[in-house]
Amino acid sequence: MPGLTANTVNHDIAYLRAVVTLAIRMGEWHQGNPFAAIKAIRVPEREPFYLSQE
Repeated sequence: MPGLTANTVNHDIAYLRAVVTLAIRMGEWHQGNPFAAIKAIRVPEREPFYLSQE
């Protein structure tokens, strides 16, 4: 999919994990969090642009 990056997927999974966690706290979800076991996709660090000589 165009525009879909590893960083976007990581954020979306974090949001879903938070929603299910809230539902558990509210007593609306009575099972474990299915997103708790999903590990984030590794995103390579980029060098900060303000350290370049340009």
